[in-house]
Amino acid sequence: MTPKRIFLTGASGCIGHYITEMLITETEHELYLLVRNPDKLGFDYEARSGITIFQGDLRQISQFRNLLKTIDVAILVATAWGGAAEVFDINVVKTIRLIELLNPKVCEQVIYFSTSSVLDRNNQLLREAAQLGT
Repeated sequence: MTPKRIFLTGASGCIGHYITEMLITETEHELYLLVRNPDKLGFDYEARSGITIFQGDLRQISQFRNLLKTIDVAILVATAWGGAAEVFDINVVKTIRLIELLNPKVCEQVIYFSTSSVLDRNNQLLREAAQLGT
């Protein structure tokens, strides 16, 4: 299999670290990991070549526009918890922006992990989640 270029958000999180560890140990894909705090990475990201760590979060996703145009697979695990405005901005607005920055002629797959934050205050699916999928 030809190695893919994979962009992964939330690599240090409770789900993301398992995905990242598996991709590091079981594949030769080029990995581009967006994490808020690299010190929380509980795995050896220097175990092999082809792993690039970016410190930041989805609020600055536009700074990665050139890289995102070259990505074959995006795995979106990062989420925000807290106030309603921040949750909506990160989990909806910035996630949609990241998807928009991907080149549909290059990107073969987007894997999105949602949270309970895809539901509104009435426990109904947000319009964006219904349109884009969950």
